[in-house]
Amino acid sequence: MSDFTLWLPILDDPPVYCITSGWLQRSGFELSLRMAAGRPFHLLVSASWDVASIVPDLAAFHMRVTSMHPGVDVTFMPQTAADAALLRDVGLKALHVHRNALTDDAAFHPDHSAPKRFAAVHNANLAPFKRHALAWSVRRIALITYDVMADRDTSELDGYEDIAWSNRDAAGYPHWIEQDEVARIVNQAHCGLMVSELEGGNGASTEYLFCGVPLITTLSRGGRHAMYDMASVTIVPPERRAVAAAVEAAARRSVDAEEIRARVMARALPHRRRLIDWLSAVSGRDLYSEAGTRLWLPRFRHRLRQVVDRQTGLVPALPPGLAHDARETAA
Repeated sequence: MSDFTLWLPILDDPPVYCITSGWLQRSGFELSLRMAAGRPFHLLVSASWDVASIVPDLAAFHMRVTSMHPGVDVTFMPQTAADAALLRDVGLKALHVHRNALTDDAAFHPDHSAPKRFAAVHNANLAPFKRHALAWSVRRIALITYDVMADRDTSELDGYEDIAWSNRDAAGYPHWIEQDEVARIVNQAHCGLMVSELEGGNGASTEYLFCGVPLITTLSRGGRHAMYDMASVTIVPPERRAVAAAVEAAARRSVDAEEIRARVMARALPHRRRLIDWLSAVSGRDLYSEAGTRLWLPRFRHRLRQVVDRQTGLVPALPPGLAHDARETAA
């Protein structure tokens, strides 16, 4: 089991902790119990996968937690209003807050001085559901990837025909890069790619848009579409030639990066507002004065995720190599 988990304390009085559903859900909850030290607390669970596929898992988690720890109030955060209704229908509390609406827009923003070195950027981990093969024929592609399994086969990445930049090392294995570096690479691309069919909110697709970079994507389930404004997005069939052709067209097109950013921000703000309304209600105080015009509270982090030590809740201060391993395990 990893020594790290995803856990974010948002309020102290009353305690409100945010964790992520999936394989780090249990360790995030156990850390919340320790840090609450016997006090009742609120637990926000950010959905990391297609909610319709995991309703039984979320319901079982809720039943187990609330039966054993009656002082814990669990609220799930799905990507779409339909998913929120689905959760409420089975008796769960749901707050419609898309995790991508909490993209750190101070880190992901247009850089008008950045040269467009790449036709496209594809930020996708090594899992098969990312369907890397659909991007193999894209020319001048920047590939940002990582892994959550120590023994994952990286041979699928060898199918790319023209990688202009990658975060893979000399042995072909990806090394972790921080979000400022991700934003720098994104800003150097004419468009961003996301070609998975099924997953959760998918943070990279919204990071592109906050950087003012248009998105080329396939139809998908899991909720990332809820952050789309179709003026910024091109949907293509799940075919290699269709993806490559769309990228070539995007490289010839002139876009207004600030307009793309403004459109995704307009979609993000209602989600941030719902979250701050909820936090204000449970705390009994108006938190808008702390949030500013971006509706960003000081405790917020990128997509409400923070890698911490699963025992102490502290952000690890590790040498670069160890930080790489730890963060890939917890990502």
